[in-house]
Amino acid sequence: MRRGVVVTSALMLALSGCFSAPVPMRSVRYQLQPDARCLVVLMPGAGDQAEEFETRGFVQRLRDSGLSLDVVSANATLGYYFKGTVRERVETDVVLPARARGRHQQTWVMGMSMGGFGSLFYAQLHPGAVDGVLALAPYVGRQALATEIRQAGGLSKWHAPAIAEPTEDNYQDQLWRWLQSVTSGAEPGPALYVGWGRDDSLGQADALLAEALPKDHVFSTEGGHDWPPWNRLLEQFLAQGDFRRACQAAAP
Repeated sequence: MRRGVVVTSALMLALSGCFSAPVPMRSVRYQLQPDARCLVVLMPGAGDQAEEFETRGFVQRLRDSGLSLDVVSANATLGYYFKGTVRERVETDVVLPARARGRHQQTWVMGMSMGGFGSLFYAQLHPGAVDGVLALAPYVGRQALATEIRQAGGLSKWHAPAIAEPTEDNYQDQLWRWLQSVTSGAEPGPALYVGWGRDDSLGQADALLAEALPKDHVFSTEGGHDWPPWNRLLEQFLAQGDFRRACQAAAP
């Protein structure tokens, strides 16, 4: 009985840490190049903290690219999503201060899993402020919605709901509505890139988005829902595309 109480207390403490959402949101900055051309905002997955990008080698791969980057990792943990404050806190506490420190020509948002969703969600709610999104194995909503889109014949043929302010009840439908609109050219939006491990359970839903994108905006690799595949996908992304051209360091 005593052991059960201890385990339960430890679990409650762990959960309270996961679901906390301090104000302001903490972030970690990696200034990879002085006077960087591009600001890169990193959004962590569920259970991860801002420092995970450095620990897992993601930041090092950005550094090794030689591109002109100013990188900031947002500590956008689960609590901000549950409390509905992730949009406000990322904008106010992370993005705006980072922009004030530099003269960036473009802003890109990158994340995986929950952070992949967060990257898309942030771009959706800040039209014109984000030039590109790299979503790795993003969570894009409930399986029933993905099945509905698939049965309709894909994203382009799906009967999307009318545009509305995202709420707790409709944010998944509104995300897919926005993705449909941007990929069809019905409304302006950022360059969208998506990638996932071929054994990742989220891959089936992500493929719906991939089918609506140019082929060179889609990446895959061996593996599941984990950092090794995500790092390999980043390397594929860094090897070509709009991001490399936009963020190329100026010639000496």
